[in-house]
Amino acid sequence: MPGHTYFANNLPKKEHWRAYREFRENTIFLDIETTGLSQNYDEITMIGVHGSDGTKVFINGIDLEDFPQALKGCKVIVTLNGARFDLPFIEQHLPGINFDQLHIDLLYPLRRLGLTGGPKRIETKLGLSRSGETTGLSGFDAVQLWYQYKRGS
Repeated sequence: MPGHTYFANNLPKKEHWRAYREFRENTIFLDIETTGLSQNYDEITMIGVHGSDGTKVFINGIDLEDFPQALKGCKVIVTLNGARFDLPFIEQHLPGINFDQLHIDLLYPLRRLGLTGGPKRIETKLGLSRSGETTGLSGFDAVQLWYQYKRGS
C-alpha cells in the first residue's frame, strides 16, 4: 500500500492538508467546468489539472477520456469545493476512476479563516488577480462559452 493511501484512509479528511509537504511533488490542483450543477443532467465540459509537470486541460469531445492519465503517480489532489462537486461529478461521468489520493478541499480551511463565497470573491479578498482574458468571468460565462464553442465559435 503506497504511503499516501495509508494517510488518505487514516487521517480525517479535514487533516489531509498535513501530508501536503511530504507529497507536494506528486500533487495536482484540479478544477472542472460543467454545463450545470446536476450530475444527472449536465456534463463535464473540461477538466483542468496543474501539477509539477505543468498544466493540462482535458476537453469533452476531444480528450476528456485521457484524464485518468493525469492521476498516474498523483498522491494529493487539491480542489475548491471538490469534495461536494468536482470529484463526485468526475466519478459519475468517468466510470472506473478511483480517487484514492489524499484530497485537500480548500473550501473548508478557507471558511475557517472567514473566507467564503466563490473563487472570484475569495481571490479578491486575498488580493489575487486573474489574467486579462478571464477577469470578470463567472461559472455561468463558462457555460455560455462552452455552447458557443459547440456551435463552432
